[in-house]
Amino acid sequence: MATGNEELELFKTQINLCEYAASEGFVLERKLSSKSSATMRHPNGDKIIVARRPNGHWTYFNVHGSDSGSVICFVGARKSMSLGQIRKELRPWVGRTSNANHSSARQQVPDLVPVEPDLVKVHRRWARTRPITSVDHYLPSRGIPKSVLEDPIFADQIRIDERQNCIFPHRQDDGEVCGFEVKNAGFTGFSPGGTKSLWSSRSRSTDRALVACESAIDALSLAAIIGTNEKRFCSTAGKCRPQQVAALVAAAKKLQGRPELWLAFDNDSAGRAMASELREAVSKELGDAVDIIDKFPRAENADWNDMLRDEPKTEMPHLKRS
Repeated sequence: MATGNEELELFKTQINLCEYAASEGFVLERKLSSKSSATMRHPNGDKIIVARRPNGHWTYFNVHGSDSGSVICFVGARKSMSLGQIRKELRPWVGRTSNANHSSARQQVPDLVPVEPDLVKVHRRWARTRPITSVDHYLPSRGIPKSVLEDPIFADQIRIDERQNCIFPHRQDDGEVCGFEVKNAGFTGFSPGGTKSLWSSRSRSTDRALVACESAIDALSLAAIIGTNEKRFCSTAGKCRPQQVAALVAAAKKLQGRPELWLAFDNDSAGRAMASELREAVSKELGDAVDIIDKFPRAENADWNDMLRDEPKTEMPHLKRS
């Protein structure tokens, strides 16, 4: 027989928290879930995100509340039970497959791939963001026009958090958020514990050019300057790391016809060095199967947002091309 602490450990590792939550009325939102996290909503308005840690523990947090933790915490937050009563409540869920509620819940929810604790924190913060609206003034204050913000290729690719920061999600190959750029007046950052991949606009079958910028603000600015037709915009959030090179290569391969990769970085020594390094790295992977083109702002030491605000009507002939 398991000791007290051993039994608590069994509860945390052997009870699929998605299944237990389903038995309590929570319903899986498949479109908002992924292989490593499940979003579930209760008819009373509660919304939880469930994940698994590398040690096997099932964990959750309440998007609209303050409770979080293991299945023990989940029961404790919803039922007036002592720890002894919680033990009795959860024992039928350990090593059982015949429990009616358990069996029914199993059909509704997935198993989950364990993720590092830092990624759970990223998911928690991301779940508390909302889509940008016309009343959010930071991006308009940077000269980003409404026509760009409302372009379908940027739909849900820009969000706002509770501090009114602009949030630009970086996603893994499967579309799961792995980190995000954070931007506000006087502040630039990246999600603590997050991993950089690429922020990007939505892909379209008509895209022929992948436009890579140093920041999401620059990408939106360049979109305002040159338009979005047949272009997919992305951001590396600064210096490009090896996994980001791989993401750029994968994105370029999906373009139509003979694709173009625009290296649209700042017109300074760091931007030019970054473009040179990326040109070499991508060429090693794709050879001459892609046209790699440098696109720099025409003003020295300027970025694309500088160009947008200084010359809102800048057109392609003003761009430098190597």
